[in-house]
Amino acid sequence: ANLALMRRYWSLDKEGVLIAQSNLANCHSQMGQDKEALRQKRHVHASWEALLGPSDPHSITSLVCLAISLLKLHCFAEAKTLLREKTPVVQRALGATLCRIQSSWATYVATAYSW
Repeated sequence: ANLALMRRYWSLDKEGVLIAQSNLANCHSQMGQDKEALRQKRHVHASWEALLGPSDPHSITSLVCLAISLLKLHCFAEAKTLLREKTPVVQRALGATLCRIQSSWATYVATAYSW
């Protein structure tokens, strides 16, 4: 209901609408509706990148959420391609120190999901 209201009355608040869509995707994921969550997370990530650019914190956060959803659905090749493609952007945005943390996290996730 909140998303419908956001779209109807505050459609100019694109960031607010994307935050509501992201929350809805997370709800779908929590309810076990992983395919719907993945579809929405793809849309949210593409929208953040179009709105604020790939190096914005919202875009990076949505990238991580998208990668987790891909791994959860065993779309390992797509997750690997996505992370390889986006890592240089994340590295430039976050710097070397945070990128090392992100790289360690990605290694952990890959191991946990039998990449």
